[in-house]
Amino acid sequence: MKDYVKVEGKSNLYKNKSNGFVSNLDEDGLKRAKARKKARIEKDQKIHKLENEINELKSLVQALAESN
Repeated sequence: MKDYVKVEGKSNLYKNKSNGFVSNLDEDGLKRAKARKKARIEKDQKIHKLENEINELKSLVQALAESN
């Protein structure tokens, strides 16, 4: 941490003295952001799976209708 300086007015931001990059060192915030991203990805995958199942059901119903 000796290479970092706290950014004035920001509780979790630190500036690296050697390269000037600003980093957010809020580990709890990072964990929450990762959890939100994981939940969003899982939701998107579930929606995609449901769309595929609906399309499959449509095809089966259409095939049944055509066979009668």
